[in-house]
Amino acid sequence: MARLSSGDPQTALRARIVLANAAMQLGEHAEAVIHFRALQAAMPTHAGVRAALSMAINNVGARHWQAGDKGRAEDCYREALGVNERNATAWFNLAALLHARREFSTAADAYAACFEAAPEHFEAGLQGAICQRLRGEADEARRRLAQVEIARCTPEQALRLGMEWMQLGDPTRANAALATGRAEATPPQWLQLARSAVDCGDVLTARQSARAACQRSDDVRIQLASSLVASLVLPKVPVDVHEIAQSRVDFAAGLDQLSSTWNAQRLAHGGATLDDLAHRHMELAYFGEDDLLLATRFGDWYADAAATLANLPALPPPVSGRIALVSAHWMLGTVAAYFGSWIQALRDAGWEVDLVHLDQATDPQTDALAASASHFLHLPGPLDSVVRALRERAPAIILYPEIGLSPRVHALAALRLARTQIAAWGHPVTSGLPTIDFWLSCAEMEPASPQRHYRETLQLLPGLGTCYPIPTRVPVTTRSDLGLPQGRHLYVVPHAAVKIHPDLDTLLVRIAAGDPLAQFLLFADGTPALTVRLQQRLTRCFDTAKLQLTDHVRWLPRANPEQFRKILGVSDVMLDAVRFSGGNTSLDAIAQGLPLVTLPGEFMRSRQSAAMLRRCGVPELIVATPDDYVATAVDIACNADRARDLRQRLHHGAAGLFDDPQPLAALLNWISQLR
Repeated sequence: MARLSSGDPQTALRARIVLANAAMQLGEHAEAVIHFRALQAAMPTHAGVRAALSMAINNVGARHWQAGDKGRAEDCYREALGVNERNATAWFNLAALLHARREFSTAADAYAACFEAAPEHFEAGLQGAICQRLRGEADEARRRLAQVEIARCTPEQALRLGMEWMQLGDPTRANAALATGRAEATPPQWLQLARSAVDCGDVLTARQSARAACQRSDDVRIQLASSLVASLVLPKVPVDVHEIAQSRVDFAAGLDQLSSTWNAQRLAHGGATLDDLAHRHMELAYFGEDDLLLATRFGDWYADAAATLANLPALPPPVSGRIALVSAHWMLGTVAAYFGSWIQALRDAGWEVDLVHLDQATDPQTDALAASASHFLHLPGPLDSVVRALRERAPAIILYPEIGLSPRVHALAALRLARTQIAAWGHPVTSGLPTIDFWLSCAEMEPASPQRHYRETLQLLPGLGTCYPIPTRVPVTTRSDLGLPQGRHLYVVPHAAVKIHPDLDTLLVRIAAGDPLAQFLLFADGTPALTVRLQQRLTRCFDTAKLQLTDHVRWLPRANPEQFRKILGVSDVMLDAVRFSGGNTSLDAIAQGLPLVTLPGEFMRSRQSAAMLRRCGVPELIVATPDDYVATAVDIACNADRARDLRQRLHHGAAGLFDDPQPLAALLNWISQLR
């Protein structure tokens, strides 16, 4: 740091100002902070010095974040705001950091403070609304987004504004914003619009936008990515079973189109990358049909395309005893809950465990899982760099807890990156990929002769397939504390909109007809547009039966685990989804002693709750027909004595379901043979 000579105070002050500004311009932000602190001490009321010091501290925080030290970065941003609470840049940076950590509530508040300090700050207004949506506050998100004026937006901003209105399920405002931006939209923006429409379940807009991207671009990367959307888009909340059937036909035709237009020669010479190939079609599984043929057809083309784009040399010699667990979902949720215990178990058995997390976002659950692994690799960057990192690590085994939930995982799993590659049931339907050798599943959840549903070699584990810790039992609360009605029979339907098959709509109507006091508790989806679509579909179904949806359905905001368990504790019965049964939700219900009615189907993905209930010794909650489903649910809700007996039996039987070491022992015994 430059020294200031003693002498005239005014001269020294001017020199300090010069040095402070020079340090800022040269990017020497820590030195700038020292000078500005000295200037503030000399001129404590000077607003300009205070603003400059705040910005210098903010810049130091940005350097810490770039270096990966989020804790020190947050401290700097907060210190900068302590100096100048109107520093919009510091507010935005703090908000972005909290947003990246999935702390959506505090991030939304910080974005709001930024927008208040700088109403022209488009990004703060947009991201603040997004955070409100992600935390389940759709109405507040709409209020925030309405503060962003279209007249102030560039065409690119108008497009993004319109896409967020799509996410919020407001087509009128979405179309108004999109109309401003579409005329000057570039092919990448058309593709972005297509992907947003996919997320919102708008198949028509997704297909039209993807085709526009493809037709307007001579970039093979854009053409490949948009072709995948246009050919394979599926409805997330289908209107009815007829749309499901037609969507499967369209998917098959799309596969034919992709296979004929995207051959190896075109892929090899176009400059496309694995990121352009990244794709998922998880909606197929929620339709509840036999997906083996479609998944295999897609898997053959997809694996060939991935191999062509990656153009990898032979595998390097594997590191014996090293296993990589690769997912984009090492965060709070089903994947971490089901498979987190595998990490420590494998290490205790002598494996060197690489935990690979592909998503940009992390949370405290990520940190806890990372601490239990031998090595944690956070790889949110381009897939080519992920491939290089995995090949450098050279694991003997790669285990994918889920294939199908993340497009990035799907693209990686289509490559041969380890001698042995295994998938588990985080998304419980065959991957269809020739590159996956084994499929781990739960013996008690599978039907007879289950191998016929999988392309991979099936390996079965006992119990839940994992050592699942018993969910915390919440303190006794009351319905009034939760804002829920007395004098009604509460049926919890806790499933995401994509998991609610049209067949379940009919069952809800039949239950309402048989129990006039029935009130179904449904939860708003993380994408409000999907909630709107489901509400519209349920309204049609109830109207047909001459019943009022609002008399029987109550929509609750998304709940954190503790709040969700409190709701379970005051409810009468839980209704399992048909075609794709609950996982974490069913385990939570059992742990709280809430009777759960399930109708298992032909495939493992519809039989998970049935296996849990069988383990608990309460098989009468597993029904064989839709008629039995309705009758059993109504009887439990209306018969307090029966419900009390079932609750007691579930509490007692849970001991045989949770904290079971046998699945881990079976996993370790089997996987040791693959060393």
